[in-house]
Amino acid sequence: MLTFLTAISLLSGFGTETSPTRSDPVTVAGSSEGTAGRDESNQQPPLEQIEKLLNEWSQRPAADETSDQYAKPIRALTKQLYQPLSPLTESHRQASEKLATICWPYVLKEIPKPMAEIIVDLTEPSFGVRMLDRLGKLGQPTEPMGWDIQSTHALALARAGRTSKALRENEALSAKIQTNVMKGRLPELQLTFLNTMRSQRSLLMQSMLQQAVIHAVAGDNRKSFEAAALAGGVDVTNLTEADLQVGQQLLTTLVRAQMLGLPAFENGFDDVTFLSREDTAKGAIFRLQTGLSEKHFTRNLKTFLGADWQTSKLQTDDMYRAVQLGRSIDATVELTLYRSDQLTGFELHVFYLTHKAESTLPNVQITVRRTESIQ
Repeated sequence: MLTFLTAISLLSGFGTETSPTRSDPVTVAGSSEGTAGRDESNQQPPLEQIEKLLNEWSQRPAADETSDQYAKPIRALTKQLYQPLSPLTESHRQASEKLATICWPYVLKEIPKPMAEIIVDLTEPSFGVRMLDRLGKLGQPTEPMGWDIQSTHALALARAGRTSKALRENEALSAKIQTNVMKGRLPELQLTFLNTMRSQRSLLMQSMLQQAVIHAVAGDNRKSFEAAALAGGVDVTNLTEADLQVGQQLLTTLVRAQMLGLPAFENGFDDVTFLSREDTAKGAIFRLQTGLSEKHFTRNLKTFLGADWQTSKLQTDDMYRAVQLGRSIDATVELTLYRSDQLTGFELHVFYLTHKAESTLPNVQITVRRTESIQ
């Protein structure tokens, strides 16, 4: 039987690493012009202004200290958005769902805590959602109201470092979805979630996978792997393109969060320069440049990794992957596999490339691959 995550894993062919196609449900209004260009946007609706500010903020360095320049106007715009709307009305709910949709792409990323705290406020579930939480805990099917808001809110709490609260939020959402799938009259009901049509079964898998993300963001990879394995067992029928895209986004987010304890190749190391990083649903690919010979590069790499990382025997698939890479860029390839006893669940495939002709391409590729099963 084909599970949701098995289907996602089939999107990548054997021996290839592909990045998920970004399909954000909301397009950023206007271009990022910096805080100085905001006056001309003051006539835009509050939602569009909030969206633009979040986009600008997300492009600031993590250590940037201009948070108030974004937080204060976003809070003011949120107040302006809700001021004419009565709570528990359809218009109020629609505004909240649009905010959740705008915020969703950002909670999938590593964002500064001040920005995460703002998104926590923007996506606070309503009193009506809390009433449905109570019914869900009692095992009663409920109306699928505010699920997208609650989903975004849970990940925002995780990004803000409020792990316990994020898990409680996520558990309340999962309980409602699971009750609907098991006891509801329409378990295969398709509904609008973050501007896409999704089935309740796929949303159950998503909520379980989000629990894995929350644990990973908190640095608990053991619980994260366990939660991901449970999510992989959910059988989702009639998969849609939206199901696959969101599933691949979440897997990429999950793996990136689990990789936070890995060596920081983005900083380079002795005589080795970082060029680029590509995240995938299986891990990440780091491309680097060095003028060192393979022997001296390996010596510097071992020093950088530390004694915990040891070489391991290559498998047939590993060697085939090296041959494929060499053929694709016309280079000879030296491949070494590294594993760590302390940081389980990942392995490092280090390709040292000697180009057969003069080339400006990177001559080192380090592929981080997830070894824990999510099937």
